[in-house]
Amino acid sequence: VGLQPGSASQLEKEEKHEFSYTFGVLGGVSLNKHLALESGITVANTKISLEPQYIYAQPDNSGVVKYRVNTSSGYGYVLPSFSQNPVPGDSLYMYTSFHSLQYIGIPITAIFGINWHRFRLSLRAGGSANFLTKAKLEVNLENGSSNENETIYNLQATRKIYFSGLAGGQIDYPVKKVLAVSLIPTFRCAITSIDQNATVKSYPMTFGIMAGLKIGL
Repeated sequence: VGLQPGSASQLEKEEKHEFSYTFGVLGGVSLNKHLALESGITVANTKISLEPQYIYAQPDNSGVVKYRVNTSSGYGYVLPSFSQNPVPGDSLYMYTSFHSLQYIGIPITAIFGINWHRFRLSLRAGGSANFLTKAKLEVNLENGSSNENETIYNLQATRKIYFSGLAGGQIDYPVKKVLAVSLIPTFRCAITSIDQNATVKSYPMTFGIMAGLKIGL
């Protein structure tokens, strides 16, 4: 029951990352004219969809038989009103599924920069501790003519904290003496998995570009 043989290796392939975004406030201190350290706080939001598929009934962590939904972020159980007494192995069709995650991150980054004409060009490398604040799963279930939406607000096996590394660059363009526009392309890779005791171990990797204003004091 649960995932069928071989589907664990296919799970992440069946998922599609929807629009994700990160925002935050960062501050730094210069060690010399080339090197600086930076830290702050970020909020990252990710939404992932799962392809339509059958889900299967099995005992949950308290022994009650429910339908288990597996994702790369963790798993959860649902029990729609039109199927209140399933037995292990029963199946339902999951037409749509979305799971969303939110993390508060505390990054620490070393920055090496040089001036080039009016620009400041920098390389960035560091790490971040990421604290889970939301893990939600939304599914639409069907069984013949019956259908129902279910929401799970606490995924099982999702770690409350994970660590990631980051590397990238930065371009600063001054618009005033103490104000610059910044573009920061960044690659992030999980060092520890975001889940534990789950169907798969998930180590997300992302690439994005942050834009903002840099204020010098």
